[in-house]
This record gives sequence, C-alpha cells and structure tokens, in this order.
Amino acid sequence: MSIQRERDAMERLWKAREKQLEKVLLNATHIRGSIDGISGLENVDLNLLDYDDPV
Repeated sequence: MSIQRERDAMERLWKAREKQLEKVLLNATHIRGSIDGISGLENVDLNLLDYDDPV
C-alpha cells in the first residue's frame, strides 16, 4: 500500500510539472510570435528546444 501512495504522489508531481512545461512552451510561442510581428520576419530561429547547443 505504501508503494501505491508513493506512486500516486509522484504521478501528481509529474502532472504538475507537465502543466508547468506546457505553460512555458506556450509563453515561448507567444514571445516568438511577438518577435516575428515586431521584426516583420516570417521565420525567426530562437533555438528554444536545441539541446545540442555547444557552450
């Protein structure tokens, strides 16, 4: 029974994190749209999800 409670708690945490990630991606999309609108460019590459970026 303890394992099930722990699993339920972790699932709630993951659901909350998924919602947070969705909000971040939605906001990034809005920011990109604003930049596109201000700049007048049709395609601005912000590399928001580029994990292979050498630093």
